[in-house]
Amino acid sequence: MNKQLWAALEDVHLHSRLASLARRHVKLVLEFGEGTTHSTRRVAIKVEIQRLRYERDALIESSVRSVSNSK
Repeated sequence: MNKQLWAALEDVHLHSRLASLARRHVKLVLEFGEGTTHSTRRVAIKVEIQRLRYERDALIESSVRSVSNSK
């Protein structure tokens, strides 16, 4: 699977989307850690981070499958 994952990551569009998801994730983590972030916002941040993780995993899995099927 590692070879397939690396091959999938060579896809420029996938790489760009994954980078975008990672940037958003980091911004949310930083906001979560601020002392002024309200508890209700922290709950919303956790939900959004879960959604980002799900999207990331789905993108990777889909790309790995498509690379596997193209061989």
